[in-house]
Amino acid sequence: MAGLTFNSTFTVKEFKEKNSIENLNIIEVPKKDGSGNCLIMINADTNKSIGLVSNVKPFSEITKPVISDVTGEDGTTFFMLHQLGESKATVIATL
Repeated sequence: MAGLTFNSTFTVKEFKEKNSIENLNIIEVPKKDGSGNCLIMINADTNKSIGLVSNVKPFSEITKPVISDVTGEDGTTFFMLHQLGESKATVIATL
């Protein structure tokens, strides 16, 4: 996740409520080499991708998912689903 700036982070529930989204689907887009990237989709009917899923660990190992608004090194802003704490941010309190 080097080179990413985390602008804001939401629980999946907060993200869905804030954006009036009922369901988020995670799909895998296969590559020619047999691997794949996972994308966050608003719904499968529209094929509208709203972001990426972190590939730091397999999706099945994401036990505390959050969605962050991030900015890449090239200035592109997008949403990324990742494991809570999987950034350079320091937790200063847990309430």
